[in-house]
Amino acid sequence: MNWRSTFFNFRPGGISNILGMGLFLLLLFNPNSQSASAQICTGDILLRSQTDIDNFSCQSVTGNLQIQEEIAGDITNLDGLANLTSVRGTMWVQSNDALTNVDGLANLSSVGGDFYVKDNGALTNIDGLSNLSSARSLSIWRNDALTNIDGLANLSSVGSLSIFDNGALTTIDGLANLTSVGRLVINQNDALTNIDALANLSSVGSASSIEGNDALTNIDGLANLTSVGSLSISNNGALTNIDGLANLSSSVSGLRIQSNDALTNIDGLANLSSVGYTLWVQSNDALTNVDGLANLTSVGGSSFGGSLYISRNDALTNVDGLANISSVGRDLWVYLNGALTRCCGLYPLLTSGTIGGSTQIYGNGGGCTVADITTSTACAAEDRIQTLREQVDQLVNTNVLNTGQGQGLTNKLKSASKQLEKGNTAAVLNKLNEFIAQVIDFASDGILTPQQAEPLFNAANDIIDLINSAT
Repeated sequence: MNWRSTFFNFRPGGISNILGMGLFLLLLFNPNSQSASAQICTGDILLRSQTDIDNFSCQSVTGNLQIQEEIAGDITNLDGLANLTSVRGTMWVQSNDALTNVDGLANLSSVGGDFYVKDNGALTNIDGLSNLSSARSLSIWRNDALTNIDGLANLSSVGSLSIFDNGALTTIDGLANLTSVGRLVINQNDALTNIDALANLSSVGSASSIEGNDALTNIDGLANLTSVGSLSISNNGALTNIDGLANLSSSVSGLRIQSNDALTNIDGLANLSSVGYTLWVQSNDALTNVDGLANLTSVGGSSFGGSLYISRNDALTNVDGLANISSVGRDLWVYLNGALTRCCGLYPLLTSGTIGGSTQIYGNGGGCTVADITTSTACAAEDRIQTLREQVDQLVNTNVLNTGQGQGLTNKLKSASKQLEKGNTAAVLNKLNEFIAQVIDFASDGILTPQQAEPLFNAANDIIDLINSAT
């Protein structure tokens, strides 16, 4: 037997007294063995049977530790590891068919490398990890009987956390103390209904995802999340909203909202002002609008590109929420949204914004191609009405107009926009004339100076002229 092999197969005990003494001497002088005094085991260790577990006496392992049975059903408990406090390398607890708990790891506090608990079909809990406070990464994968991860209650930060394909997992309450994670993956846990336990999490790094959780109805547990490297919210069939992302503003590199069949809106992104790289909104069958992107001003940057993709959202009727985007670092693609007929939200970007790459707008409902949008009188008029509303808002913000006065003017412009959407030209003109009359009254009453009233008066008349020129 080569005792200096890559894995040190820990099988103490001998065939006879003589062989037992020989094995003892061999281990005593082997640098890849456990130290009798300090109970420190050097090198990599592979435990393949219950006997290996029962005869284990290491307090710490300087290399890797793998617990994987050779004969199906042989390993039933990890009680022999009761003295283990640390593993400097990577640790695996995997493919042990009869293992129901990991209580024998109750004193384990740190894993220097990656820690995998996976493919243990009978494992119902990981309470034995209650003292684990640090690991480079932690992966809980494909443990079919696992119903909770309460044993992770002492974990406050981890480089990467992956909770994947645990079919019976209904709660992740054990993550309630988690405040930061480099990469977060919560994927394909069919019974998981919420992620409320992540309420203390303020940031996640790149390549994070919440995907394929069929029973997940909301992501409210992310309500304190302010920074995201990149995040995918995809294939969660019962997810109706993403309100849990309401605190995301500008610290977002990439965001994918895709194939969430019950998602009706993305209002949870209302505070998002920029996306550093790419934004995807794709194949969300019940999504009717993208109003939640109304504060978004840029996607991507000049140094590394970044694109905007809005595609295959069958119920999407308008993209009004894109009206404030002034730049896209690379590509703008809006395609195959069959019900999309109102695309004036793209007019400002297409006519006066910056697009660093290609523009593809096709396969949508009628009136939604680049040519349709850029030559549309209605789109041009709507753009000018929006600018006029901003002028009114500025007068309110500087206390020239009080809130009620500003609201009166704004309501007339909102009504004009609604009538414009319906193609009711006469009603649009009436509302704009009402707006002009109100501006004149404010000027007559000294509420507005001539210098303040004239730009509003002229802008409204220009919109009227534009509409009349097309009739």
